[in-house]
Amino acid sequence: MRKEIKEKIIKVIDAIVDQENATLDDGDIISIDKESLRKSGLTNNEINNILKSFLDKGFLEFGSMKDYYNFMIEDDEYSVIDKNGAPMSQSKKHELIYQNFVIVIPNFEKLNYYKNKLIELKIDNHLIRKDDDGYFYYKNQLIEMDGQNVYYKILDILYTFSDKTGFMSYEQIDNKLVKMTGEEKEDQELGRKRIKNAISETQGLFRYAKIDNKPLENKSIAGKKLIEIIKGKGLKLNNPEF
Repeated sequence: MRKEIKEKIIKVIDAIVDQENATLDDGDIISIDKESLRKSGLTNNEINNILKSFLDKGFLEFGSMKDYYNFMIEDDEYSVIDKNGAPMSQSKKHELIYQNFVIVIPNFEKLNYYKNKLIELKIDNHLIRKDDDGYFYYKNQLIEMDGQNVYYKILDILYTFSDKTGFMSYEQIDNKLVKMTGEEKEDQELGRKRIKNAISETQGLFRYAKIDNKPLENKSIAGKKLIEIIKGKGLKLNNPEF
């Protein structure tokens, strides 16, 4: 997770849990001011996506907006003045509320726990990273690929088991691959050929793995390849921070 993404998620959590007090319980409806979040640097899409992820994780539910709108529109204390200094009409007031407020039913305990876990989370700024569900990302963009394919397994092996320079010998890769697939070990030459084919641009990783429907490029930084063939020895994953 990138630092700026983590910070934006925490801002949305704060917009919710800042309203927590002794009179509020899980199940109570609260409003989130989207305008304040936009002013703090989030876009509408980012706010909506973060809230949707909270919904999927069970951190909140979306509340009924109809009653809330009616209350806000009819409440004399909620007076809104337009740019000409005149009281805003109810229809304009309704539109303003619709655009700037989201109504949710939060689970404060889960949100606070998630915020604390995010604060503790180590930021991974490497070119290639893998999440807890086994998905790989290149510059924080999802790499679309089938986890059952050999090229996925080889990338996974390099990412997980290569030495601190990113290198791993053909024999080490082949041994890990045999354990993963349950297949019988091939002779050395066939094993090397399978590994090379799996990362090739014509029939492997850099043809079939996609980012936004475009092939993943075998490109690191400083002119280096992402996966480099070390002649006669093995492969090297060049995965620096960016």
